[in-house]
This record gives sequence, C-alpha cells and structure tokens, in this order.
Amino acid sequence: MSESLHTLSAAELSRRLATGSVTSRTLVEALLARAKTHTVLGAFNSLDAEDVLRQADAADRRRAEGKSLGSLDGIPVGIKDNIAVREQPLTCSSKMLAGFISPYDSTVAERLKAAGAIL
Repeated sequence: MSESLHTLSAAELSRRLATGSVTSRTLVEALLARAKTHTVLGAFNSLDAEDVLRQADAADRRRAEGKSLGSLDGIPVGIKDNIAVREQPLTCSSKMLAGFISPYDSTVAERLKAAGAIL
C-alpha cells in the first residue's frame, strides 16, 4: 500500500475497514512498525503488541461475521497512561507508580472498548 495508513483519519480508516480494502490486523501491524521505528519520540510508555494484534484479529472476525461493533471497531487508539485501562500500566509517567497495573477500566476506556476500538 503506497499510502501511509498513519496519515488517515479515523473516519477514513473506518470506511476502508468496512469495504475490506484494509484489515484491522494490517492497520495494527503498520502502526506497530511505525511506533518501533520512531522510539525517539517517546510516544508510548508501554505497548503490548501481542494484545493489540489479538484485538485486531477479533475485530476482523467480527467484521467478517457481519457483527461489527460500529465505526471504531478495529481502529487502534492510543491512550495516555493517566487513563485507566484494565490490565495495562497506569503510571501517569511517574516513578512513584512504576509497575502499577490498572485493575479496572475508566469510563472512556469502557466506551471505546464497547465500540470495538483497540486500546
């Protein structure tokens, strides 16, 4: 694909996922590769590649079965680490909270997950 997926809006990605011109897995793999090559930016405190790929595969299965959760289904969303996402680090970029894993989802995380977003 000559076009860089990271430059597309969520609305355009949603359209492409709906038409099948891109899969969630392809999108996530492209964004993981970009994150890996741009580490100097420090954009992510943590990134669980296995988990986001698992979520992408689940979104692709839902879409194939006609059970998409909506326009955000299969679209990766970066979340600041001061917003609680169950079983993910929640450090607020503070050494005091190093190693803390959130035991619950914040309201925003719950709503994004319900819409199928990949967190």
